[in-house]
Formats: sequence, C-alpha cells, structure tokens
Amino acid sequence: MEDIRPYGPASSFAVPLTTRMVEVELGHQPHTIKVDVYCSRRGLLLSHGPFAFLTSVALNVGLGSGERIVNVPPRTGRPTTYKVPTARFENRATVGTTRPPDARAVAAEDVAEVLKLRSASSVGQQVFMRNVGEAESKLRKIIGRAQESVCIVDPYLGPNELLVYGLANGNLGVHIELLTSAAFLRDADRGTAANLLSTLERIQGHQLVNPIEIRVAGGERSPIHDRFVVTDGRVWLVGSSLSELGSRGTVVVQLQNPEPVIALIRQVWDNESTSVREFVDNRAAQGGKEK
Repeated sequence: MEDIRPYGPASSFAVPLTTRMVEVELGHQPHTIKVDVYCSRRGLLLSHGPFAFLTSVALNVGLGSGERIVNVPPRTGRPTTYKVPTARFENRATVGTTRPPDARAVAAEDVAEVLKLRSASSVGQQVFMRNVGEAESKLRKIIGRAQESVCIVDPYLGPNELLVYGLANGNLGVHIELLTSAAFLRDADRGTAANLLSTLERIQGHQLVNPIEIRVAGGERSPIHDRFVVTDGRVWLVGSSLSELGSRGTVVVQLQNPEPVIALIRQVWDNESTSVREFVDNRAAQGGKEK
C-alpha cells in the first residue's frame, strides 16, 4: 500500500492478508492510495489506484423542482429557445469527519500549487469556428455547473446576452452577476440600457429565476477589455464578445491561476461600477448623457 502525493510516493506499507478484512493504521491523513496485492509464489495479483481517500462527503438536499424555458428574441442563424432544469437547494450536510492536515499534507498542497502555476501556459482549450450553437451550449454548461456564484464579464453585454447566458444556471441559490460597460451602453442605440434594465426586471418577475445583478463599469473606455466567466472561484477566458461567440474562430480556456483576475473583477465591480438602474436613471436625468 502506497500513499502518493503530487511529488511522488510519500510512504508505503506491507500488510499480510490473513483475514477477509484488514484495518491499516497509517498514522496520518493520506492524499491518494495505491494498493498492490502480491502472492509469494505467483507474484503480482492485483493493482488498484491511485484513488482519492475520502474522509467526508458533502450532500446537497434539494427541495422543489421545475423547468425554465428561455425564449431569446429571434437572431439570424442562432438558437432562440433552450431549457434549464431548476431546483432550490435548502440544506447541506456533511457525512464523515475532517481533521487538520498534517505536515505531509501541507507540503503536498504547496507542491501542487507550484505545479499548477507551472502548467498555466499549457492548459486545455476549446476552439469554436462558425458554430454558434455549440459555442453557446458549451459556455452555458460551464455556467450551469456552478454551485455558489457566477460572474459574467463582457464590456459589450446587452439584453440578448442576459437571456442567452444569465439564465443558464438552474440552481436557484446561485447568485448571478453580470458586468457590462458604460462605453458600450452610451455608444449603442439609445434604448440599449433601458432595454437591458427592462429585460432584467421582466426576468425578476418570475419565480424560477436566480438572483441576478447587473452593474455598469464607468469611464470613457471599459476598465476591463477581455471577457470572463467566473464560477465558484474558477475563471474562463472567452476570446470574443459573447454576442459573437462561435461566429468566427474563438477560444475558451480555463485559467490555472484565477485569483489575480478575480481580484481585478472585484475591484471594478465594487469601486468602478454602478447598478444598471442607477445608470439608466442618471442618463435620463442628463438628457441621455452619462459620465
């Protein structure tokens, strides 16, 4: 039996199999376990692992269910309807026990962090070329898997993107944040900001909808240029505006060191943006002009 860490085997044990069940005391919390069974006459009989060593299991108990049918305004060559199963998660329970990591576990986590940073330049990627339906569906699946929070950042985000992506998560306890830009809403048609607000308010009138918040980044130019999707602390970089996703060559890639990007987004969200309602009201008060 071997305890295997990210940097290689950490410890091994030889245990005679004299009964149908054998209890092994490791003396520490293992990372992953590999088991080999040998016979003194026939050699290796079985090799299993490495596999994760579970100390506890977290359970979500969902009460209530339904289905959300989203109708997007007609768009040439693009899907107009999709469905999202919905549920409201009320309770969480943990079965088993957890304990503070020992020195070996801490060392393994440090090594894993170093390896993660080293591999940041060679991550997997998804490429889309003239296939809008596939690109939108793949991005919605990423959003739909979130269990805690979603933040969608696109300086050109408008009413259609709210409908196409903002409703893609069916866990009604997940908070949805969308960040667009004043530069886009000022230069687009006069009604774009008002349409974005009215679409949001119409959506919020339905019961099977997540909490959704939209903010508008200020400035003559958007303080964030790239497009990002953030789910539960993970970040995907989207190579094109969401309104054009998949219409031309586009790459979607998960970032292996997401913390700096999340910090950048939170800085703009907390300090350099206003709610879409405030943006529309300010614009109306100034005769269509917004600072």
